[in-house]
Amino acid sequence: MVSELCLGDHGIFVSRYFTFFRAGTPTGVIVPYIAPGAHHLYHLYTVRAPGNGRPDRDAFARALAVRGVKATVSVPVPMRRMPAHRSGAVLPQTELVAADSLSLPVHSGITQRELTHVADACNALGGLI
Repeated sequence: MVSELCLGDHGIFVSRYFTFFRAGTPTGVIVPYIAPGAHHLYHLYTVRAPGNGRPDRDAFARALAVRGVKATVSVPVPMRRMPAHRSGAVLPQTELVAADSLSLPVHSGITQRELTHVADACNALGGLI
């Protein structure tokens, strides 16, 4: 059983993202893993948009914007490359995740209709970008 998405202090439970992104339909995004029995309090719903074997997060975000969905890039640069944490470590998976991650709109006032629209927009793009 997939955990529900709990938004803010209002205690609003929204399972639409999980319903649409985990229904076995081809989707344009990879959603966060949720451990069995876990409950999350999201202020960001960050997904990965891997594209056709090459990440193009920015193109995916632009395509979502055309469909009326404002996606944002929460962490544009891996932490290890930020000035305060600079290191010479080679972390290819970290680079990949930073290159293809973006956050979808999620807040305490979002409606089921808006969630459905976001999920439908992502699903419609599939791996096209």
